Amino acid sequence: MTHLSSELRVALVVRSKTIWHWQLQLIQSLCESSLIDIQSVVVVEGEMVEIPYLVKKFHQLDAAVFSTPMPAFDEVDIDVLATNYPYAQWVRARDRDSIAALNADILINLSEQPLSAALQSLPTLGTLETYFSSQGELRSDDFAIAEYLAGGKQVSVAVVLQDPKQNTYVLADMQPSLEGGSISRNLSQYWRWIAYLWQRSCQSILQHGKHIKQVSSRRLEPTSGTACTTITPLQSIQLYQRLLMHMGAKLKQKYLDKEQWVLLVKHSSKHSSKHASIDPLAPDFSSFHELVPPADCFWADPFVFSHKGRDYVFFEALPFATEKGHLCAMELFSDGHHSEPVVIIQEAHHLSYPNVFEYQSEHYLIPESGDHGTVDLYRCTQFPYQWQYEKTLMQDIHAYDATLLEYQGRWWLFASVAPKLGLSACETLQVFFADSPVSDHWQAHPSNPIISDASTARPGGQFFVKDEQLYRVSQDCAGQYGAGININQVTTLNETSYSEQLIRCHYPEWDQRLIALHTFNFNANLAVADALRVTTKRLL
Repeated sequence: MTHLSSELRVALVVRSKTIWHWQLQLIQSLCESSLIDIQSVVVVEGEMVEIPYLVKKFHQLDAAVFSTPMPAFDEVDIDVLATNYPYAQWVRARDRDSIAALNADILINLSEQPLSAALQSLPTLGTLETYFSSQGELRSDDFAIAEYLAGGKQVSVAVVLQDPKQNTYVLADMQPSLEGGSISRNLSQYWRWIAYLWQRSCQSILQHGKHIKQVSSRRLEPTSGTACTTITPLQSIQLYQRLLMHMGAKLKQKYLDKEQWVLLVKHSSKHSSKHASIDPLAPDFSSFHELVPPADCFWADPFVFSHKGRDYVFFEALPFATEKGHLCAMELFSDGHHSEPVVIIQEAHHLSYPNVFEYQSEHYLIPESGDHGTVDLYRCTQFPYQWQYEKTLMQDIHAYDATLLEYQGRWWLFASVAPKLGLSACETLQVFFADSPVSDHWQAHPSNPIISDASTARPGGQFFVKDEQLYRVSQDCAGQYGAGININQVTTLNETSYSEQLIRCHYPEWDQRLIALHTFNFNANLAVADALRVTTKRLL
């Protein structure tokens, strides 16, 4: 293995002494994390990219309307870096002697243009750069705009390594959601995710050295990135048209619409002709019975559990006044009625997704408490309404919708994980394993994150087996939180690898007033789901 120090020796490649603010923050984060040591700055001597006037004003208007500051494309002097992270020298790309003397493990290309083969051949390991689309676009100034104009639901971003022979390898990539409304809000998330991808990439290079290409996710063709095409004046005008459309939709949502998650229930009985059996691969959600909560709250994230011949649903209840969820349970009856909900767990922090299970004749529950930074375990003292805190299984982790699976002699815990509080909890899926579901020693899977795609990552219910095949329920969060439910067939799950195949997607198309569907659970007696219903507010 190539010997690497505790930090990567890097040369930054820039167009001029002026860089984007987001690039400055990226390099500062890598330095603060002790991942890189800047040896030199190489200037390829090109003009700073000029953002079209209408696009610049669009960003400013969008940021003001949606109260989201967007300094990413402010121009800053790269010498700001030298205050805390001094580097040895400035080098001009045309100075062949100085270039030949570069002593760097990698180049970090901030110029947002393809580099010459001569320059790329100099570092020991290659050149790192960001691709801002699946086509390998290098310019960031119109990142996500094409997808925004097209009404797209996702963007693609990757950190890639070009080796000295100009072969390109993906070190970290993701397909985050592009939510309707403010492009500034989306971009503010993307810059933080890009920093996360760069940190993962640098950590991987430090760990694997010259063998990094063997552990990259894939090799790309063509072998180099491309510069984006400039936004046309017509596209600039279309940006404002779409912004006005989103502003109208947001005003309607705020002042005219009422959104409320409701529960969906369907009973199944082999001994009754009244209820049909449930096919978990293709549930007919239109035949489910709707349970509507009181007007001052919503009900969501239902889990079903049957005990001593009686059926119960565990769910999140969130009062609109507090916007802080707690957990409830109630009994469901075959005639469609239910008992009064009982609050079973309430904490100072938000709780949801009550993953209830039985282990060694005891009933346990793992709620979602990602914002609190823990994965906690509760034990039932009197089923189903009395519970007490048992222990913390994982801490210092923002894990959302933790879902358990017992498989091949191991217990597996799947969760959508945000690297930092404030980042979306819908973009990546991680898995951990232990010998027991109540263990507080969970080992992270070496392939984490195993999924980095907002359309399939976040869990949406318990695993299930049908015809000896294992399936994972997930949410489609591309474009909108919890837009639909996915059924994924797990094709590989062991301590080194994970893979799955998307089988079916379900959306609330049977009712035009339902706009989302994001949890599905079932057992032999009944199936439960949830959906987001939109009604018109009474103005008088």
